[in-house]
Amino acid sequence: MGILAASRSTIEHLGHWVTEVPVKAATKIFVGGLTAIDASGYAVPASDTAALKVLGRCEGMSGPGITGLDADNSGGANGAISVNVKRSVFKFDNSAGNAITAAQLGKACFVEDDHTVNKDGGVNKIKAGVVFGLEDSGASVWVDTAPGWIAADLGLPISYALTSVQEATVNGSDAGTTQALVNSLKIKYNALQADVAAILALLTS
Repeated sequence: MGILAASRSTIEHLGHWVTEVPVKAATKIFVGGLTAIDASGYAVPASDTAALKVLGRCEGMSGPGITGLDADNSGGANGAISVNVKRSVFKFDNSAGNAITAAQLGKACFVEDDHTVNKDGGVNKIKAGVVFGLEDSGASVWVDTAPGWIAADLGLPISYALTSVQEATVNGSDAGTTQALVNSLKIKYNALQADVAAILALLTS
């Protein structure tokens, strides 16, 4: 499928919240399109481009009295205009060549273009969100755009590691007891780290 050339009526399953984001220079984002930010924090149409993070659905330009207007910054500099982006569960098109199936329910899906998601992702594997459901005989996918940001919002991944234990410095029988306690603590800490890693994998898979 090609990228959007006009506004799209993207059906919403349920509402969450809207955020205002500055738009990248020489960029047009259509209402209803899947919207991301680049590494500099500027809004762009979602695509399989390195370093993009999907925010949600384009709600149109922000500003008093502006409703449902495509965010057209084609002739503007970075941040010349802003766009409202909403996180929620949205109905996007399923990929024709890398289709999402029922086996992907509850799992991550990836951006193909600004209105299409797929199962495995392209070169850069930009996450669109989590598959919430399928509709229209599998031609459409309900995508929850919030979970893809959970790890970033929580400051994950956690990279702490306890790799060594210093020898106890006390004398006599206390030294052995202290060493045993420290080694026990190390084992429990590393087990906790493994549990956190498993939770992170579930949140971002």
